[in-house]
Amino acid sequence: MRTPAERAQTAAALKEPDRVPVDIGATGLTGLRVEAQDQLLRHLKIDDVSERRLNEPMRISEPRASLLGRFPTDIACELAVARTENGGDEEEEERQVGWRVETDAETQAERAEDAWGVEWTREANAARFQPAGLPLEGELQDGWMESRDWPEPAQAETLKAPEDGDGLARLVGPFGYGLLETALLLRGRSDVNRDIALGTGPTFPLLEKIADLKAEYWERRLSEMETPPMFLMERERLDLLPGLPMEPKLFRAVLKPRWERLFQAVRRLSPSSFLLFFCRGYAVETVQDFIEAGVQAVCLDPLSVRYSKPSFLKREYGLSLAFWGGGVRSKDDFLKGTEEQAKDCVKEALDLFAPGGGFIWSLYPAADADVPPRNIEAALDAAYEYGLY
Repeated sequence: MRTPAERAQTAAALKEPDRVPVDIGATGLTGLRVEAQDQLLRHLKIDDVSERRLNEPMRISEPRASLLGRFPTDIACELAVARTENGGDEEEEERQVGWRVETDAETQAERAEDAWGVEWTREANAARFQPAGLPLEGELQDGWMESRDWPEPAQAETLKAPEDGDGLARLVGPFGYGLLETALLLRGRSDVNRDIALGTGPTFPLLEKIADLKAEYWERRLSEMETPPMFLMERERLDLLPGLPMEPKLFRAVLKPRWERLFQAVRRLSPSSFLLFFCRGYAVETVQDFIEAGVQAVCLDPLSVRYSKPSFLKREYGLSLAFWGGGVRSKDDFLKGTEEQAKDCVKEALDLFAPGGGFIWSLYPAADADVPPRNIEAALDAAYEYGLY
């Protein structure tokens, strides 16, 4: 039997290990939201509750060690976080970079601001936070770049999974959001779309600034490591502009050169690591661009991969890319039927993507509170049972 790291490395190298590796929350984008994990813990009669979150806006919970004892993960995360100021208490609470939450006593609505100066709000009982306001909207004054307070990559600390040893594969996550994703959070769809259409405007230097901050983070982070991590992850969203997802021609003109430079720099810093690009909403035509830019693994996005069936992705790109994800159905179908349907969804993904290696199964799309915990249990059991080679 292989160790988790050996299993993940074999799969990422597009070969068959002893079973398909399983990721439970390692990316900060896969896993369970807080309520979903707590419901699952109660369903399994485990006396435990969620504490820290791997992703504050999406409210994806760090998997509890008690849960991982029942469903062992093969991947351990190391994500960029900062410590919350708490008046000098010895037990400091770890949060995502710059994340501070205020709660309205009457409505229980929450408001937060991240390290980029973006405000987020969450109504009571909502699954996740939503951005509110655009810090760089409209016409900007000369010197806006120099006068703005930007996040400090050097201040980023590391949040590690509960079990960050024992032969697990290590995944180091990115600083902040994606390039386009951050620009949209700061500037908004209307202004970003107009700038891109005109080929000029604040969006372009903004993208360069975001890429520079990411490069600074990776250089500092990787230079500190004695042992290279197995996976380095970056993220992006291409489903946020009108005409979803982003047209391949537009991606090649605006984003591909910037991502390519960043990926090349990261690969030089850690050539033995696998580069995972967790990109939501990509067009199937863009997958070849990912490969050309240096990507070695991509998320399996059942939500918005345009003009493609999962079988085509595996057949066309399975010899060049590893796929990372949980299902081949939309979020509404993923785990929300019966237990048998949840199990069948996992089996379908395994049947398509496991042969020949190159597949890492994860809870993606992330499980919401409306997913029955018995379905999550059935899906996880199926991943281990039917993922054997």
